[in-house]
Amino acid sequence: ISKRGVDIRQRIEKQVTTMLLLQICVECLTTIPLTVQIIYSNITMDIETEVLRLTKENICATITRVLNYINYASRFYIYIIYSIVHKIPVSRGQPTPLPCASKSTDHVPSILIENLIQSSKTQLEQSKTLIDNHHDKIKTHVHVPSD
Repeated sequence: ISKRGVDIRQRIEKQVTTMLLLQICVECLTTIPLTVQIIYSNITMDIETEVLRLTKENICATITRVLNYINYASRFYIYIIYSIVHKIPVSRGQPTPLPCASKSTDHVPSILIENLIQSSKTQLEQSKTLIDNHHDKIKTHVHVPSD
């Protein structure tokens, strides 16, 4: 492999590493609030709550859910932005091989985006199921004071 090919490969590996680190940061920033909210809800599940407190908790739960959904969309946008800024080949139809790719990694960009899409779909379904189950549990333990 020529020196130019090695330089290109190292540059692309650095760009992909940066992209993955950014995705990890976004994952943490959007997942931790949901985790904290779920833990809080589980701890306070058996406590009778007033309507005002329940409303505040529901607003927090909704905000954390929205943040969690942003997590899935952000993966796609991070990949697209990096593809445009760093000129990683993205094609319509057939995947474009990287200039320095070996035979075993001819379709790295398309495989990467396919894996991101599939994992995002799977995680989204799991999150929706978890949130729905959690809200069903909360509804069964809500106490509305009588006037």
